[in-house]
Amino acid sequence: MRAQILLFLISFFLHSSLCSNQFYADLQKVLDNHNYKPECVFNQTVLTSETIKLFPKCDDVYAIIVINEKTDLTSSQIKKYFKKMEMLLGGFRIENSNLTDLAFLTEPKVYSFTLPYIDIVGNEDGTMNCPFEVENNTKLNAGMMCGPPYYHTDVDVKVTGNSKNCGHTTLTQGLLLKGANDTSFLSTVTEITGIVDIQNTRLQNLSFLKSVRSFEFPDTTDVVFNLKNNPEMGRLRFPNISNIYIQKGLDTNFLFNFENLHLEFCLTPAEIVDFFFQHDISFLNIHAKLCDETGQFLLETPLCRFESMKKLPNNCILILGDLIIEEGDEMDVVKLDTVWYLFGSLIIRNTKLETMNYLANLFHVAYFGPNPVIQIFSNPNLREVQIPLKNVITRYNRDVLFQDNLPGIFNKTGGVCGFTDVFNVYLLNRTHFNYIGGDCGGLLYSQKLCQCFATGRTSGTENEQLCIQTCNNFNQMKAHILLLPIIFYLRSSLSSNEFYADLQKVLDSNNYKPECVFNQTVLNSATIKLFPKCEIVHGIIVINEKSDLTSSQIKKYFKKMGSITGGFRIENSNLTDLAFLTKPKEYEFTVWCNAYGVFIRNNSNLKSGFKLPVIFISGSDDGNMNCRFEVENNPKLNAGMMCEAPYLISDTDVKVTGNLKNCDGVFIRNNSNLKSEFKLPAIYILGSENGTMNCRFEVENNSKLNAGMMCGPPYHNTDTDVKVTGNSKNC
Repeated sequence: MRAQILLFLISFFLHSSLCSNQFYADLQKVLDNHNYKPECVFNQTVLTSETIKLFPKCDDVYAIIVINEKTDLTSSQIKKYFKKMEMLLGGFRIENSNLTDLAFLTEPKVYSFTLPYIDIVGNEDGTMNCPFEVENNTKLNAGMMCGPPYYHTDVDVKVTGNSKNCGHTTLTQGLLLKGANDTSFLSTVTEITGIVDIQNTRLQNLSFLKSVRSFEFPDTTDVVFNLKNNPEMGRLRFPNISNIYIQKGLDTNFLFNFENLHLEFCLTPAEIVDFFFQHDISFLNIHAKLCDETGQFLLETPLCRFESMKKLPNNCILILGDLIIEEGDEMDVVKLDTVWYLFGSLIIRNTKLETMNYLANLFHVAYFGPNPVIQIFSNPNLREVQIPLKNVITRYNRDVLFQDNLPGIFNKTGGVCGFTDVFNVYLLNRTHFNYIGGDCGGLLYSQKLCQCFATGRTSGTENEQLCIQTCNNFNQMKAHILLLPIIFYLRSSLSSNEFYADLQKVLDSNNYKPECVFNQTVLNSATIKLFPKCEIVHGIIVINEKSDLTSSQIKKYFKKMGSITGGFRIENSNLTDLAFLTKPKEYEFTVWCNAYGVFIRNNSNLKSGFKLPVIFISGSDDGNMNCRFEVENNPKLNAGMMCEAPYLISDTDVKVTGNLKNCDGVFIRNNSNLKSEFKLPAIYILGSENGTMNCRFEVENNSKLNAGMMCGPPYHNTDTDVKVTGNSKNC
């Protein structure tokens, strides 16, 4: 044992039972998972009036504290010895004891620990949940253990056979489930006050919250209900969703986040209408689609699947599908007076309508496609549009297109893009539209492209086919800055298609402002004029043999940018340095590249005689999407500088090869099958004796490797900077 307190007399071991053997095995597991001070380890098999005298006087104690029929202490006697302890790493086993209460835990000076405020915590990654089991205590009201003062994180809870178990429970500090998959203790929770945060679980839905009847969220602009990184969650299945009450003020706008769930995660129209629309919920992200089934509505809701205006019935309250109003439909728009909900986009095109006031009851839209949520174009007589929208839920963009309509279409809104009679502060706060198109002062959409994706033709000339393919590819982009001559698309190559697919991944992984997206396939003297004037830019910046710019010329356009979400691809360029990045006023220049990377390859003139600001290159914190940072085959570049400051590299897979100089050191990273069942000779890892160039020895994220062996013999590290993290065992 690491504790190195070898447990007294041999006679003790002769009397040891299988039970004590199990105790020491369990304690060893505790010690193996922590760095500890031997003097803070309590290794007695039971707490008695004799063994308690050995209890460590430490803030952090490492122990499995056993209280049973052999314990001859009262709670108050135990409390005297526990008064210095603020944190226990290990656990309790309280069985068959004579205790009448558990009030032996004291409140620390710095932070809350215990009765009445207990944090019970397992591993954040969910690999080793803490079991919290309260069973067969006939006089105990254990219902108090299902909520405050007990706060369970990464814990599997079992409360049965007591005087009272988990009954109708109110969670007053919200619900935090990170890595926990046993949710049985939540089956009786009826009220949740606070933020709900469910991450990194294998849960398939929320059916375990079957008793919840109300939420009370804090009044905040932050996310109050977070479902994130739950890859098996395919449905919401919130029981009694239509009967759930949410306390909120009239002007309160609650923000939910549904992110990185199962690829087929879907919501039913009934769930959206009776919960999200009912309570005016907005979304930070909603990685979802619309389910094929409609679900059971709380109230009778006439539902119509849209085929055409002529076939649309007269009494529809909810329309499923894109609502398209076009030439010849002018007499049928009166059918829309009853519509409250639209599940699809709205398109008004090529009509002779003078006013569009037949959607005066359309308050809610849910659209999960990539195109603008509303498109109003080529209506030469249309002078106003009335839509009293309160809430719009979209997966991708929030674009509203106005183009080629009557020049005075916005006269009644004071010349501002929007809808008549409902263009007010409340609407702005609830819908957050991005108005685009020629009527709104933006660049024109290509008519040929608009017709192409609107008609969805699948036959025709080679050019028409290319138009259709390009439209489909481009309409999957969030940027929606189509805006270039058609000849650009006719010349598009597979390479540019790949570029847009990569850019789409970047946009899907982040929240962004469309005006801050740079979607040009190469940076040159023409395209750089479109570079966004934003502090945070979203894009993949490509600098190659077609780039006719120097580093100093690029720097002028990049001066406002403080970070980029996406990355760089600098290949076969004529650049001699990378000094086009500037230092932001308040923080270091950052490349958020979890969905792409930084690639610097085959630049024959690139040298290292330049200064850079501090640069962060970062992937995802959870390791799910590391950034790729690859510097290869730049024959004049001393790339060793890229392995250390000013480059600060986090959650990144680094590859630096074939340059004038590469990274010096030993790097063992991300080897999922590497184990430690092998013998090695004595190994010396040496840097410079004068300390000017230490060797880097980094062993990271090898999930099966006991890397603790690399911190001592047979490894002898001299003048070496050692980093050993994220392995099965570390130093």
